[in-house]
Amino acid sequence: MLLLYQAGSVKIGEIIRYTVTYTPAHDRILPSPARLHLKIKNTSAIALRAAFVHGPYTLYAAAYPSTFNPNVKFENPRRDGVPEFEPNLKAGGSFTTELVVPEDVRKTAGSANRDGRSPGSDDSHVKSVTWIIEVTSQVVFSNSAAVHYEVLLGRDEKSLSLGFGGGSMLGGTAPVPGQVHDHQKSIKAKDRHHAALPRGVLFQGDTS
Repeated sequence: MLLLYQAGSVKIGEIIRYTVTYTPAHDRILPSPARLHLKIKNTSAIALRAAFVHGPYTLYAAAYPSTFNPNVKFENPRRDGVPEFEPNLKAGGSFTTELVVPEDVRKTAGSANRDGRSPGSDDSHVKSVTWIIEVTSQVVFSNSAAVHYEVLLGRDEKSLSLGFGGGSMLGGTAPVPGQVHDHQKSIKAKDRHHAALPRGVLFQGDTS
């Protein structure tokens, strides 16, 4: 099942940073996956690989746990997963990785009440896991060149392939990619949840 489908572009000096939060307790599909599958694709035409002087039309793509700090020892790589990155994502190329869902977070699947709390739990709120996904322009020589990309996140690896053509997201219809500004608007919503996303998935995008 495809959870998230985003498309956009970056120009010289631009970076798009997505914050994805998964709360298994709010997920209506059981069991909760041990990992989510991420794919970032440089959708610029392959022919633009040769246009180095005007571009280059490459991206830096990365995904890492929100708890990761490069200046501090990462204590639980087995539990939280490790940072993954592709520094030279060429036109037409793809970067795939897995986002780990810790076992203690996964055990709360389907347990939340409507108010967001877990019955019989000592925690005031149910557990969740958050990752940061970055898409950075590698354009150096042109102020007008734009590198186009797509970001897909799914419960299984198969859904990532379906998302680029006739696949389905929620209910058998062809998925339409979202844009960063759509999710910036959802920040103002009462529960900060975007209507196009499944319950249990919170997504925010920022441009810098």
